[in-house]
Amino acid sequence: MPKSSVPKTHNAPKAISVLPRNRLVSPLAIARATVISLLVLIGGYELRSLIAQWTPSLLTPKASPLTSNALSPQFGSTNTPEPQAVTLPVTVEQLMQMAPEANPQQLRQLVPHLNQAMAKFGVNTRLRQAHLLAQIAHESDRFTALEASRSGADYEGRKDLGNTQRGDGVKYKPRGLIQLVGRTNYAAASKALGVDLIHHPQRLADPELAALSAGWFWSTNQLNGDADKDDVRTVTKIVNGGYNGLDDRIQLLQAAKKALGMQSSKAKSQN
Repeated sequence: MPKSSVPKTHNAPKAISVLPRNRLVSPLAIARATVISLLVLIGGYELRSLIAQWTPSLLTPKASPLTSNALSPQFGSTNTPEPQAVTLPVTVEQLMQMAPEANPQQLRQLVPHLNQAMAKFGVNTRLRQAHLLAQIAHESDRFTALEASRSGADYEGRKDLGNTQRGDGVKYKPRGLIQLVGRTNYAAASKALGVDLIHHPQRLADPELAALSAGWFWSTNQLNGDADKDDVRTVTKIVNGGYNGLDDRIQLLQAAKKALGMQSSKAKSQN
C-alpha cells in the first residue's frame, strides 16, 4: 500500500500557565475557600446520616439466613436435614409401652446409647425408628438379651459367616441388639466402630456397642430406605436372613408406631 501523504506533525509542548504576580491568591481567599469546603463536607455527612435513618435498607445490606445462622451452633451447617428428618430421642416410657415385658432398669442403661446410635446412623424419623425398634426388640427378646443364650456351637464351620477356625461358632455367637453373628460380621463391625471385637467378642454385648453395632448394621444395609417405604418384610429379610418371627415383628412395629405417637398404618408385609 502507498504511504500516506499526510505530513507528520509534532505536538508542541503545552504552555505552562503561570499566574502573574499581581493575580496571586490572597490568604483571606484561601481561608474563605477552606471554610466553605468544611461546611460542604459537614453538610454532606449530615445528609448521609439522615438518609441512613430514613432508608437503612438501602445503605446496609441484609444478612442472608446462612450468614446469620453460621454464628449459631444449631443451624450453622448448610447440610441441615429436612424438617421431617429430625432425630427425636426415644424414652424408657415409650419402649415400655411398646414392650411391657422389658426390664426398666436395663432400658435406662440402654436408651442413651440407642439414641446416640440412631442419631449417628441417620435413623432420624419416627417411621425409621419404629422399624428399627421393632427389629431389635424381636432380636433381643424385648431388649433383655444382648447375647444369645445358646452356646453358638450350631454356627461352627459356617464358612458363609466367616467361621473358618475351630471355635469360631461359640466365640462369635449372636450378640448385640441386632444379634450379629460370625467372624465376618464381627470383623466388619470392629473396623467400622474402632473396637477389637475379634479378640474381645464379648464386648459386643455391652449396651453401648450393642446399640452402635445395630445402628451400623442398619446403615450398612441401607435399611432406612426400606423403612421409609414401611416395608417390614424386606427389613426382616435383611436383618434375619429369612422371615423368622415376621408376625411378631409386625406386631412390634405397630406397637412402636403407637408408642412413638404415629398414626396407625398397616405395614407392607405382602409377598
